[in-house]
Amino acid sequence: MAGSQLVGREHELAAAADVLTLARERTARLLLSGEAGIGKSVLWEQVLGDAAGRGYAILSCRPVESEARLAFSGLIDLFDRVPDDVLAQLPGPQRTALEVALLRRQADDGAGDPRAVYLATLNVIRALAADTPLVLAVDDAQWLDESSGRVLEYVVRRLADERVAVVVSVRDETGDHLPPGLSGQDHLVHLRLSGLSIGALHRLVRSAVGSPLPRPALVALQRASGGNPFYALELAGVLRRDGGTPGLPLPTPRALGELLTNRVVALPARSRDALLYASALAQPTVDLLAAALGDADAADEALADAEDHGVVEVVAGAIRFTHPLLRSAVYSAATGGRRRRVHRRLAAVLDDPETRALHLALGSGGPAPEVADALDEAARIAQQRGAPENAARMWELAAGHVGDPVRRAGLLVPAAQCLFSAGDAARARELFEAAVAGLPAGPHRAAALLELAVVVFFGNGPVEATALCDEALACAGDDPVLRATTYLRRSLFCQNDTAERYRNTRQALAEITGHEGAAPDDLVACVLAGSAYYRLLAGEGLRVDYLRRAAALVSPTGQSRDARSARSLLRVITKYTDPVRGRHDIARSRHDLLDRGDEATAVHELVHLAELDVWLGDWPLADREAAEALDAAEQTGQRPWAAYALYTRALVDAHRGDHDAALEAAAEGLRIATELDDSWVTVHLRAVLGFTELSRDDPAAARAHLTAALEVCAAVGLGDFPVSSLYGDLVEVTAELGLVAEAQALLADLELRRDRAPRPWITAVAARSAALVRMACGDVAGAQAALDSAPDLPMPFEQARTDLVRGRVLRRRKEKLAAREALLAARAEFDRLGASRWVGEADTELGRLGLRRDDEHGLTATELHVARLVAAGLSNREVAAAAYVTTKTVEAHLSRIYRKTGVRSRRELSRLAFLREPPD
Repeated sequence: MAGSQLVGREHELAAAADVLTLARERTARLLLSGEAGIGKSVLWEQVLGDAAGRGYAILSCRPVESEARLAFSGLIDLFDRVPDDVLAQLPGPQRTALEVALLRRQADDGAGDPRAVYLATLNVIRALAADTPLVLAVDDAQWLDESSGRVLEYVVRRLADERVAVVVSVRDETGDHLPPGLSGQDHLVHLRLSGLSIGALHRLVRSAVGSPLPRPALVALQRASGGNPFYALELAGVLRRDGGTPGLPLPTPRALGELLTNRVVALPARSRDALLYASALAQPTVDLLAAALGDADAADEALADAEDHGVVEVVAGAIRFTHPLLRSAVYSAATGGRRRRVHRRLAAVLDDPETRALHLALGSGGPAPEVADALDEAARIAQQRGAPENAARMWELAAGHVGDPVRRAGLLVPAAQCLFSAGDAARARELFEAAVAGLPAGPHRAAALLELAVVVFFGNGPVEATALCDEALACAGDDPVLRATTYLRRSLFCQNDTAERYRNTRQALAEITGHEGAAPDDLVACVLAGSAYYRLLAGEGLRVDYLRRAAALVSPTGQSRDARSARSLLRVITKYTDPVRGRHDIARSRHDLLDRGDEATAVHELVHLAELDVWLGDWPLADREAAEALDAAEQTGQRPWAAYALYTRALVDAHRGDHDAALEAAAEGLRIATELDDSWVTVHLRAVLGFTELSRDDPAAARAHLTAALEVCAAVGLGDFPVSSLYGDLVEVTAELGLVAEAQALLADLELRRDRAPRPWITAVAARSAALVRMACGDVAGAQAALDSAPDLPMPFEQARTDLVRGRVLRRRKEKLAAREALLAARAEFDRLGASRWVGEADTELGRLGLRRDDEHGLTATELHVARLVAAGLSNREVAAAAYVTTKTVEAHLSRIYRKTGVRSRRELSRLAFLREPPD
């Protein structure tokens, strides 16, 4: 068969063998590139044969031009021999997504998640490579469909230590093009195939035609073909048919297409007809050809002629052209009308909706509504399979077959949505604008404007996006669901105006109220959660009832924009109101996102986890999470989240006492946030800068940063910043600077926020702040009363700070033993956490007590015994029985114990650490 011989490639074979050898230890990559006919496919086959001889597993595909529009056609071929039990080991979302993409499972309603397909493919390849070295091979990668190409790009970029050899061939005239996933990769061997020498051509021709050519003919052959083996063999065939005349002029390289066309034309008419059907099919088979021709015997005879002429080969019922150029020659030799008739006939015999729709489109001579309907159905299937690029292309094709502007917009809008989700924002905007331009004022135009606004917001910012929402509102008429959606979207775009966001979500809630039955549950949940969240941030209080309704309505797994937003809002609110549960919910969300391959959104959850783990006292974990979040945000190009991650980096460093590192990270984060005009992250960074300066004993610098944070809050209408320590830190440093009146005003504002939206953290911070202000005013009893209202927190550092203040208050009240207990508890927690600066603060306060180690309690032996029994939870009657005394004696002992230890209740007594220690 023409072009099937491999000669003159000894160097390339040796280099390929080295790649396979390296793959026994780690991932290696081999790229074969060159012009058509240069021998890439033959060399690619030889490499796979070598791998098979070594016992390697092989996943391979050989895409052709007609497959390039079919979703995941290359991936289906790659996984053809991967059994279902391998896929069964994947996490649920990944398994479902991959099985749907591979057509092994029926798709559910809604868009499939391509990221889950990416991650599932990677995990399958890793699992297979763990058992034996694996070859991942693609021939003629330029024809690989876009959806499969994205999967392989994702996979190949992430392979490193796995025992995988990636072997790819690509048609590339210049030799400079690298297929996606290979550029910038380590251990890449790029073999740019050039023409064969005269000696190699001599061996090739002799092997193919059975006799050698004279040297003058070889020289002419080499000059005419440029050493291209496929072209050279075609020319040798001409010489052989013409008797091998040495002086016969040979065709120039530009005439190769004509040469191949002449070869096709020389076939019997029945063979040309049959081959045209085969060239139009992505995966031609004998059965399909027989169905298209309507005569199985005729198909067999036509294929036999084509095989005799070396144009195709038939193996196990599959028809394969001996070279891709022959497939192209067959197709291009037919007239346009003949090709359209062939496509229409194929559409009539094919079952697959996607393939059938494409053939209908290729077979139409102009706009046809039935073609639009078929393409619409095929696009929805491609979208459900997680191939948004393919879906977008089919919806675009469908739009070209309709004249009605509303129907056309209904096809362009989902096409644009798919392109936007696939990362092609520029083309998505073009299609959205085309849809809007053809629509009159009304609900359809309003809906299209809202979709356009989302794309514009992420590309051009909030001003233009808000204007589009206002235009949509003017077009929405009295449709309550559409108006609610418009207000909700508008709230997304008012980044630097919390009050406006709250107004928008209130308006959305007002529109949807009474019409909930007409609206999707996820939309109603998103309106409720958004209204509750922005109400809190605006300083207007917390609507717990809204949150409960939203949680009951929202789909736990739905992937609509509103479902994802509602769940995210609920998690973030819980983060501030119940950090333990918030951490659980966010960690579960991150796990689900990673299972689906959504690494970009998982970064957001990782930033939240880093912040939460500082609050909850797992600083080593927070340290790792902050570093990973920053790295991931930078890799995925998410600058706002990189700034947010730098805040968590600074937060960890500041708490651990690495103040220089904290200041450096916060300064870099503040630079990015300022460039992006991101007020939310700016407030966080100013807050951590203030805390860092507080920890460095520079209250003036701390006050400057914290005051700047409040100024940003005031500018954007952020009435209640949910990281409550910001307010407490500012009260503390202001009181320390002696600015008592200012501290009192700040405390009053803090207590108003607490009263409007009570939650444990702000209540504890307000109690601590009140104690500090009252101490500054000389009201030590009032300070103690304030601390009595402080709730216990699951936030060890915050709890220890409150105990530190409690110890100071008790010292001022001359209750030294109780003060010592509070300070020792604070010191122990600071020490456990690794907050060295705060350990020193506790030690300083302990030194001011003037107590010796053996003055730990000052109780008599009997009092100590009674105190331990009471602290253990026994009643006075039970203590009397255990100590062999009367109940009145127990009461007398308790009075002395309370006076000596400075406590006023059995509950406070139970908290004293020395009473929990076993007696000597």
